[in-house]
Amino acid sequence: MIGSYIRITVDPVFAEQQETAAPGVMRVIRGTACELGSFGRPAGKVYIFSTINLRGIVKLRVAAEMTDKNTHEISYIACPDRVVVFEPQIREMLADTVPSDSYTLVCLNEKSCGAVIFRRRSGNLEFLLVKNKRGGNWGFPKGHIEKGEDEYATAHREVLEETGLDVSFVEGFRAISEYHPRGRIFKQVVFFLSEMPEGGEVVPQQCEIDRFIWADYGLAMRTFRFNNDRSVLTQARDWLRSM
Repeated sequence: MIGSYIRITVDPVFAEQQETAAPGVMRVIRGTACELGSFGRPAGKVYIFSTINLRGIVKLRVAAEMTDKNTHEISYIACPDRVVVFEPQIREMLADTVPSDSYTLVCLNEKSCGAVIFRRRSGNLEFLLVKNKRGGNWGFPKGHIEKGEDEYATAHREVLEETGLDVSFVEGFRAISEYHPRGRIFKQVVFFLSEMPEGGEVVPQQCEIDRFIWADYGLAMRTFRFNNDRSVLTQARDWLRSM
């Protein structure tokens, strides 16, 4: 269902309320899935995230599925094309309607934040790479953005949790990595840049991180499995060289 288009009947009450909404501002519009055809599911509640007014029957893309923890009833989050919403935004905008601890959420779009951490040794740049226990791949410390956090707060928290480093970020650097790790799921990762704190010590998070290494640019490029990580590293290396 996620990523597919479904027909939705917009609730007439919400259609009327849209007239007073400020143009261009994201709002939540209620509706009902008209037919789910080959998906073999009954009609369900739909929460439409949109910046434009909608009424009648519309065909929108499913951006997330909500499953009630008690009844196991499935509801849907749907959006017009070009509207991208991530989990924290969905939970925040539905907070007054559906308690965030009452359902599980699977999203089409996932967002994480992290950091490229570097140090200087004998005039050379070295970068901190961590190996994740779940995926077994080498990368930079990162993690999902949570409710109430901005990108910087998420990156700071994830670096602290995964490496034990209390970092500050170099102003002006922001790299974005985008890919599809699981079919239709879209993943966006925002990376900042930080120098290893003086006197800092890497203490890997036991439940998440298998190992860590400090690697120069060449070794890091050979160690990474994915070109997205190589691209972020190259951006960081080039940015540091230009300083």
